[in-house]
Amino acid sequence: ELVFCGLGEPLERFPAVELLARRYKRRGGGPVRVNTCGQYLAHGNEASLVKLARWVDCLAISVNAPDADTYDSLCRPSQPGAFDRLLAFVRVARDAFSSVLLTAVSYPGADLEACRTLAHRLGLPLGVRPYDAAEDGRTAERPPLTQT
Repeated sequence: ELVFCGLGEPLERFPAVELLARRYKRRGGGPVRVNTCGQYLAHGNEASLVKLARWVDCLAISVNAPDADTYDSLCRPSQPGAFDRLLAFVRVARDAFSSVLLTAVSYPGADLEACRTLAHRLGLPLGVRPYDAAEDGRTAERPPLTQT
């Protein structure tokens, strides 16, 4: 599986993601997944996102919160309305991609049941990622995502 992810938004480099996914698929590569924060539509990129579905098998979208207030507090977006943009992104992705997974981190105090309810309301599964509070700031090897 080829996965585009990182400490940032891989779709900020949309042309590179599309080019690499297309080449990988054309050369007989396996599944392609993009892990995203779901803010790509903030720049009016709906048509590009739909086009990407031809080359990407799965989008894993980090919701991390069940509502706008919690999302703003946790993610500290630079512009207002980020949670609404996230939900718009989820709806476009759900209709365009064959597989969409919402994800949330099990940080201390996370309301994972409310995140599951949101995912269910959107008709999608929720994957829960473990919280890593490494004191040295390095990311430890992560266990696989669990879906609920």
